[in-house]
Amino acid sequence: MCLLKLKGEDSDKKLIVTNCHMFWHPRFDYVKFAQGLYYLKKVAEFARLHKKEESDKLPIIMAGDFNSMPNSSVLSLFDNTDLNDDNCAYMFPMV
Repeated sequence: MCLLKLKGEDSDKKLIVTNCHMFWHPRFDYVKFAQGLYYLKKVAEFARLHKKEESDKLPIIMAGDFNSMPNSSVLSLFDNTDLNDDNCAYMFPMV
């Protein structure tokens, strides 16, 4: 994660840029879900640390290799989609 301060006269604007790489195996969606929760938690902590005031909103770019299908549980964390049977199908693989 890094905090960037934009250049320019009288500019006090900041931007957070993050990157991650999730576990690769498709049968372990629950691992990627846990990694996604951890990633979001750490980004939120980093943003709070660098805000001047509680009301400040820092723009955040979250990039990465999520190794997931569009309807996966981990990606539902990032687009505020509710978890359902479709995106949880691989969260608890049958043994």
